[in-house]
Amino acid sequence: MKLNKSIIIGIGAVAIAGIGAYNYQNPQKVTAIKTSLQKQENFEPAANNKSFDFYVLSLSWSPTYCMLNDDKSTQCKEKHNFVVHGLWPQYEHGYPRECPSNVKHLDYKIVQSMLDIMPSERLINIEWDRHGTCTSLSPDKYFKTVRAAYNAVKIPELTNNSSRYKVGDIEAEFIKLNQGLGNNMLAVTTKEGKLNEVRICMTQNLEFRPCQEVDKNAARENYRLLVPAP
Repeated sequence: MKLNKSIIIGIGAVAIAGIGAYNYQNPQKVTAIKTSLQKQENFEPAANNKSFDFYVLSLSWSPTYCMLNDDKSTQCKEKHNFVVHGLWPQYEHGYPRECPSNVKHLDYKIVQSMLDIMPSERLINIEWDRHGTCTSLSPDKYFKTVRAAYNAVKIPELTNNSSRYKVGDIEAEFIKLNQGLGNNMLAVTTKEGKLNEVRICMTQNLEFRPCQEVDKNAARENYRLLVPAP
């Protein structure tokens, strides 16, 4: 029996779509590594949160930000090393952003409680609007999770003087201090030849985990960059 060509094409398209759906619903298994996170009061991961796959904890090298932006904010009047840029929900490929929310303004007490690790009221509000709204968490629980993620990572002291590093050297400093953290679980980004951010991938339980796309889009290990002094 001869089949019409258009029918054959249609059957093929349905089969490919079915394979794509299967791959989306059954992603490649990722092995998570427990961090040094101690049981922290006020932090519990969201139960069965399927709105995203994992977090990226983004640590910004504050001296670079202040040097390039000539910022007069409190952050740049004080001397900081790494500060929290944000805790971003991610998909295996891509990420959600600026999700619908009934929360229009953050509570003043929440903002003030985060200034020691996110020393900018504007930044705290932006991070909630762009990323916190996509976690299915309340503002209070989201920012407690931000702090818990920050506390789960041991942050190295790079230098007190402007120095040049290889990206791989910076990654090695983090890996040395954080048991279970590997090269495929963090990424270093640069801006105008300077250290910009270190991004660390974590499960919703705040365990280290691989993140191929995040790592792929970062600077390569042999790239030499300037680390401005605080």
